[in-house]
Amino acid sequence: MPTLTLTPPIHKSGAYPIIIESGAIKKLPSILKKIDADRVYVIYDGRLEKTAKEIGALVSAERLFPVRSGEQSKNLNELENLAKGLLQSGATKYSVLIAVGGGMITDLGGFLAGIFMRGIRVIHVPTSMLAMVDAAIGGKTAVEVGSVKNILGVIHHPSAVIEDTDFLGDLPDTLLREGMVEAVKEAAMLDASAFGWLEKAMPLILKRDEKNLIRCIFEAVRLKSAVVEADDRDVHLRHFLNFGHTVGHALEAVSGFRISHGQAVSVGMCAEMKIAKTRGSDRVIALLKSMDMPVKIPAEYDPVELWKLIQSDKKKKAGVVRLFVPLSIGEGAMIPLEKKSFMQLF
Repeated sequence: MPTLTLTPPIHKSGAYPIIIESGAIKKLPSILKKIDADRVYVIYDGRLEKTAKEIGALVSAERLFPVRSGEQSKNLNELENLAKGLLQSGATKYSVLIAVGGGMITDLGGFLAGIFMRGIRVIHVPTSMLAMVDAAIGGKTAVEVGSVKNILGVIHHPSAVIEDTDFLGDLPDTLLREGMVEAVKEAAMLDASAFGWLEKAMPLILKRDEKNLIRCIFEAVRLKSAVVEADDRDVHLRHFLNFGHTVGHALEAVSGFRISHGQAVSVGMCAEMKIAKTRGSDRVIALLKSMDMPVKIPAEYDPVELWKLIQSDKKKKAGVVRLFVPLSIGEGAMIPLEKKSFMQLF
């Protein structure tokens, strides 16, 4: 019998806007008009009911779906319940989902949109600093399975990302600082000049100076967007955005998610730089400390259990756990992580 070859087109998502400004949610109706949605649904963090209702009224949403706050809601049961709700509400292939909240919601809502009817459109409306500078950008979506973080997911790019900086006015200081960890990560890994600017601007950013806050978000989105455009499918360069996450994700999981993502990544960055003997790591650690972020693995956690969780890391290849870490500020690289090197942290 003859052999046939099918060559799918190279995946290329369409360009989409990332709007960063005060009052940005007012642009939602015009964006929806351009993408011609038959129905609009809103999935939101349960703590944001007032905001979700305002957005729902603005876009004439068919139905709003609250999700209980917390990383624990990123699971298959929640995903199935939301999918059932969409079906019961008459959602179609041509409907649009608006995800309103932090990284948990953009991950969960993006995954739901990516697999419902094999893909419907989604618009992200991030309300936390972490989601604005990282989670809502680039199309990565995922849920947890047991204690393994972000192990099931798809890459499903949104139709738009609406970053309304007004949301940050009510954001608790702790969440602002935790979100800034991702901005520090991107600059430390990719751009020494951007990192230098962050060192100087951090006091004003933490005081929520509007000009510096918007520039910080813009720079982080710029850096991440450039990486995503070069490696949409997460096979090489995009791994650089996982600096701090190999150790960080294990720490989150072993703590039962009592340690937040931002805090875990801060600790993970410091641990991974120590393993890599990063030149200039003292500057990164000092900047994280100025943000009141932790920089050491808490003694209460078992290093053997952490190592076991690290073995589930998605970047593992041919049995080797790979760390993506700066050798110096702005000079990202990949190094293998050996058990001996990890255990020397303790």
